[in-house]
Amino acid sequence: MAIVSTNSNISRYGRPVLAWGVALLFFFPIFWMVLTSFKTDADAVKPEFLIWFKPTLDNYLNLTENYDYWRFATNSVITSVCATLFTLVVGIPAAYAMAFNPSRATKDILMWMLSTKMLPAAAVLYPMIFLAKG
Repeated sequence: MAIVSTNSNISRYGRPVLAWGVALLFFFPIFWMVLTSFKTDADAVKPEFLIWFKPTLDNYLNLTENYDYWRFATNSVITSVCATLFTLVVGIPAAYAMAFNPSRATKDILMWMLSTKMLPAAAVLYPMIFLAKG
């Protein structure tokens, strides 16, 4: 019977290299978006790949001067804080009740909660879009 070494060079160096490769693959669009935000409009739409350019903050100045950015940002923060607080106020007592005083329906409720996590996002969003359109 052969013994497989867990300290082989492939295992030791391959996993970190693969992990860094996947991380770079996922974070490259974010890097590109931030890099493009510091370009002028002319540089941003050029077809050639530009890493060396003269950075500018004009896009951010335009955002704060010509749009009501801070009102929208404040609305987003208020909405997310309220949604988090509501979730905690409802979820913590429900979790406590299901953990320490389970009923016959507890298992069914937990399975229903798990099954909703398995749904694709589109299956949840499409009915909501149709309801919102009226």
